[in-house]
Amino acid sequence: MNKKRALTICIALALSAAFIGCSDTSPYLDPAVTAPAILSPVPFTPVPEPTASPEPATPGPDDIPVTADPNGNIYDALGNVITDAQHYRQYLGFSDIRIYEYGGDTFMDLTVTNSYPERLICALRAEFYDEEGNILAVSSIQGPDGSFLLTLPSGSTPLYSTILTDAVLTDKIVVIIFDDNTQVAPVE
Repeated sequence: MNKKRALTICIALALSAAFIGCSDTSPYLDPAVTAPAILSPVPFTPVPEPTASPEPATPGPDDIPVTADPNGNIYDALGNVITDAQHYRQYLGFSDIRIYEYGGDTFMDLTVTNSYPERLICALRAEFYDEEGNILAVSSIQGPDGSFLLTLPSGSTPLYSTILTDAVLTDKIVVIIFDDNTQVAPVE
């Protein structure tokens, strides 16, 4: 029975090999079903689109230039030499800082005064400390429009902050910190 079974398997394999050998699976082009080739290529000609030419801007009252001298010193709009990345911080002052609790939440209101003739952009946060110097809370400061990225025009601007804390902060030390990821700079 084993011989009969082995012989049947061999015959089946031989027939399978014969049928497989008869079929050709290589690709070929049949002109009856293949699209004819384009004899001459169609040239691509892009259609030009009109673009507006830049017009020279006329300087306005807010366009106060930053200038440089032959020695490489760069001056701001007030004629002060820009020495480092923190240069424009000197033009911002904080006053009327008020920390209060209302409805179980803690808030801070303050006024920033920009003494630079242009708008300055910056980001600020408030840090609250106890008498031993331990930090109690940190909060980002928002502008009148609710944005954390502050655009401060010349003059005074009211700012505010909502402080998420359970501690009483009304009698604690508060420090206003400039966010180093957003340098204080004129708005371009």
